Amino acid sequence: PGNHWLLFFAPLYEEVLFRGLILGGLLSLYSKKTAIFLSSFLFGIWHLKNFSSYSLEALIYQVIYAGLILGPLLAWLTLKTKSIWMGVLVHTANNILLSPLSWWIAGLLGFKTLF
Repeated sequence: PGNHWLLFFAPLYEEVLFRGLILGGLLSLYSKKTAIFLSSFLFGIWHLKNFSSYSLEALIYQVIYAGLILGPLLAWLTLKTKSIWMGVLVHTANNILLSPLSWWIAGLLGFKTLF
């Protein structure tokens, strides 16, 4: 309840870090596909920081979702628009709207300890 501000602040600093600095740096060394993969992988791993807030299953789900779905989408948006701002918007919408939906879907798939 007291961390609702993170729904808005986290997308901003995570997009600056992962799509601005990391993806941008990786693009100077690797192909677009490799840079997207590596930055998305790191974005997924970044979510391990939430280990004290979630069950092990929930944490694994969050790392996979961030690394394999959200990360590549946000990287693609950044490359397509040549800006992090659309990614910030989509990331914020994800945190506010899609995260609850993805937790519900995870529950349907048997991740009962998420709730």
